[in-house]
Amino acid sequence: MAKHIVDDKPPELFPELYLKPRRLDYYARQLEENMNVNKELLKRINLIQRTGGYVDCWMRPEPNNKYKKLLCQQRQRDLDEIRKSNLYFYSRLLIARSEQLLTRELEELWKDTKHKLILGATLPFILFKTEKLDRDIKEPAFDKPPNVHRTKVSMEIWVVGGSKIGKVVIELFNDLVPKTCQLFLTLVRGDAFGHAYLGTRFFRIVPDLYCRGGDVTKDNGFGCYLPEGETEPMGAESFHLKHTVPGNVF
Repeated sequence: MAKHIVDDKPPELFPELYLKPRRLDYYARQLEENMNVNKELLKRINLIQRTGGYVDCWMRPEPNNKYKKLLCQQRQRDLDEIRKSNLYFYSRLLIARSEQLLTRELEELWKDTKHKLILGATLPFILFKTEKLDRDIKEPAFDKPPNVHRTKVSMEIWVVGGSKIGKVVIELFNDLVPKTCQLFLTLVRGDAFGHAYLGTRFFRIVPDLYCRGGDVTKDNGFGCYLPEGETEPMGAESFHLKHTVPGNVF
């Protein structure tokens, strides 16, 4: 009879080696102790639930009126001390000085800083937004007739290499000078040859009087723009508007 060369029987198991009865005994004792502690807790919880529990905050014997009076006086003294401390703290707050500078001191410092900024600037600049200049301009000729639509164009003015000065809103009198307004809109948008108001400069600036700009050909104040197909500059189209009124653009 043939015999197997390879032994395929399972290895022999030694329970005492793997289970370690001594350790199991320790776990059993610990489990029994925990069970006993839990039983005692359940007994006490049951007792508290049935009897309402033990209250140890009641004073025995009952305090008399004299004790209550002394207790109230002590409480009142404590409240007086707290109020005195609060009044002292409040008086300190009234005369306390903040670590931050006052508004008037900051304004004085800002005047000095602003003066230094203006002196040290290489180009003119605007620190704050300017107010509207047309707030006092009232002219009957500027009033729009009923059922007449006048186009408005806004243009921003900047300092070359500097900051923005402001924005000018121009109202076009289409009902009085339609050809002039159309020419102005053409230069605002830019014609086919690249002529436009964008990037042009102001010349001959007279403060509080007038200024000249919009030279789209030479950009030096002496150029003259001729629309395509025209040989002579456009003349005055209407004389209804006065040149002496502030805010006019011609």
